[in-house]
Amino acid sequence: MTRRDREIMPFMNHLHDLQEFFNEFDVGNFPSLNSNESSNISVYENNDNIFVETAVPGTDPKDINITFEKGILYIKAETKKEEEEKDMKYHLKASRCFSYRIPLPNKIDEQTPPKAEYKDGILKVIFNKSKASQPQKIKIEYIS
Repeated sequence: MTRRDREIMPFMNHLHDLQEFFNEFDVGNFPSLNSNESSNISVYENNDNIFVETAVPGTDPKDINITFEKGILYIKAETKKEEEEKDMKYHLKASRCFSYRIPLPNKIDEQTPPKAEYKDGILKVIFNKSKASQPQKIKIEYIS
C-alpha cells in the first residue's frame, strides 16, 4: 500500500459512512432529528396508510402543534406548570418541551389531509398513501 493510499483510505471510509447515513435518511429510518426521545416514535404502514405514533404523557393535546411540509412531519409541544403555591420560592419550575422532525416515506397522498388522534397519552398521526404507491394487480393476457 502506497503512502497516498494510506492517506486516502480514511477519507474513503468517511465517504462510505456518509453515504450510508444518507441512504438510511432517504428511507425515513431516522425518526427524530431534534429530540432525545427518538425511542418514543414509531412509524409504520399498512396497505392504505402510514402511521406515526409517539408517547406524550402529561401533555394536553391543545399544547401540541403538528405540521407537515415537504415530506417532513413536525410535532412540537411546550407545557408549563402554571399554578404557583403561595409562600413557595421556586428554584426550578417543571416544564415539558419536545420537538420532533420526522422524515416520512414518499408514499404520502399530499392531496388528503392527515388525521391526528390522541388517546391515553399516545398521539397518532395517520396519512393516506398515494394511489401510485399502491400495489397494482396485473392481468395476464392469454395469447394463443
